[in-house]
Amino acid sequence: MSIRRSPDLRVLSYGGGTQSAALALMSAAGQLPRLDAVVFADTEGELPETYAYAEYVQRHLDRAGIPFIRVSAGSLESALLSPVRTTSNPTPPAHVRNPDGSAGKVLGYRCSYDFKRRVVTREVKRLANAQGGGRGAWKRVRVEQWLGFSVDEIARCKETTECRCGHPRLRAQRGGGDGPGGVGGHQPRCDRCGCQGFDPWQVNV
Repeated sequence: MSIRRSPDLRVLSYGGGTQSAALALMSAAGQLPRLDAVVFADTEGELPETYAYAEYVQRHLDRAGIPFIRVSAGSLESALLSPVRTTSNPTPPAHVRNPDGSAGKVLGYRCSYDFKRRVVTREVKRLANAQGGGRGAWKRVRVEQWLGFSVDEIARCKETTECRCGHPRLRAQRGGGDGPGGVGGHQPRCDRCGCQGFDPWQVNV
């Protein structure tokens, strides 16, 4: 997609995989535009090889002067195995066998949102506030958010859904999940405030 103007902040969401590592290293090498920060959402339960390679990537970023920031919502594994059941327990996108023997899967999973996207967004807003002059400055800053996907993952490439007013384009499904549910927010005017049109503070690239 085209960017209307140069971003105030360019941030990569680092997941520890091939795609995001490639973007980080190419930026550090000057083969892609310079990143202002790389944010790694650590679930505290990744493979040892993932952490070893993250350290390798970080060394290259350090030499290029690009901050590598680790954020975490705690241990995903501990939360998944917790004997205490609450509505906030994470649910993985697990494949299951139904009582009739047919294949199924857990719907409305939350682990990706709670332990990755939400903590990355929180950190990006903190960086935007620091860039823009204090609390709430993220509403005035333009962020270019890099996400690494391969061609076979094209279905995961999505537009951002949060406007500068803080309200979403679509309200999330009840019970969690990634898909859109009932309309609440911009359509195109925001039905929750006086905002006249959807203007995302963050553009996914």
